[in-house]
Amino acid sequence: MRDPLKKSPSHVAAELDIYVKELNEYVFGLAPVVVKGGGKQSATARPELRLVKG
Repeated sequence: MRDPLKKSPSHVAAELDIYVKELNEYVFGLAPVVVKGGGKQSATARPELRLVKG
């Protein structure tokens, strides 16, 4: 790969002799994914638990 910035994922996959899907699995399995929210975690809404007698 001479200039990887000008190659599409299909070109890179072809040069590596793998499928594009496999390339995506490698890339997204290793690279951090950006999620909006500024690093803040919000509490997920949980259902209220109750005791069920049987």
